[in-house]
Amino acid sequence: MKRAAVLVVVLGLVAGSCGGEEATEETTTTTVATTSTTTTTIPVRTLTASPASITVDGSDAEWASIEGLRLKMDSVHGVYGLDPAWVDVKVAHDDSHIYVLMRLDDDYNWDADDPRLSGAPSVAWAIDATAGPAHGAGDTDRDASFGVTDIWQWKLACPSGTSAGGAAGGTAETGGLDPDCSLDDLVASNAYDDAPDSGENSLLGSWSHTDPTADAFGSYVFEFSRPLQTGDADDLQFAVGDTALLALAYWDPDNGPDGWEPDLHVVSSYEGWIEVLISP
Repeated sequence: MKRAAVLVVVLGLVAGSCGGEEATEETTTTTVATTSTTTTTIPVRTLTASPASITVDGSDAEWASIEGLRLKMDSVHGVYGLDPAWVDVKVAHDDSHIYVLMRLDDDYNWDADDPRLSGAPSVAWAIDATAGPAHGAGDTDRDASFGVTDIWQWKLACPSGTSAGGAAGGTAETGGLDPDCSLDDLVASNAYDDAPDSGENSLLGSWSHTDPTADAFGSYVFEFSRPLQTGDADDLQFAVGDTALLALAYWDPDNGPDGWEPDLHVVSSYEGWIEVLISP
């Protein structure tokens, strides 16, 4: 049977706001139509990581001039009934480090004794270009691996304003885990097998909330940084001029009677990777 393919590229610009700032979402949609009744639509979201001077302190004031994306994060495939989360994400870099900002709309939950009663963000990068956006797996088959991913998983074990991560003490922590504040450097090849990075943890993070009153609605500010180059095979190595693949996740403690569970989270990856250009 003969098949005809038509390629349509649509560039959309969606404006959003976050704390008085403008955030834009740029989406390239590729639609492939055949002589059958099946149509496949693949959205590609893009973001530019611009040069900037950023201090990781849980404040987003230094990010005001940096363009970002406003995204809806929704339930992972096969898990329904969770409220979506809206997040503004920005990426920047300087000569030595990459920086990620997540400003996420949610009520304030933090518990000093049980991190599962606190919000928990995660950042994922594709080490292999073929990796699926669900920790290396695809959205529909979460056991299958299409490549390896670098995961920055943060259980909020320390109060807001605290420096977290393996670099919080000024030098990289040996191994992937952060024993103090649980900003862990993990590696994964599918949705269920994340493990501590075998090399080092040079992550640095800090967080805050716009209204740190129990159950008060506002926005979390999560800041992450890491050296562009670590020499660790379990890390994505960033270089100016490259395009990196990014995905986000968030665990909301309100989604379970005893806090969040591993499967009870929302993700950006249900719409695929976010392409991040590390701009000169």
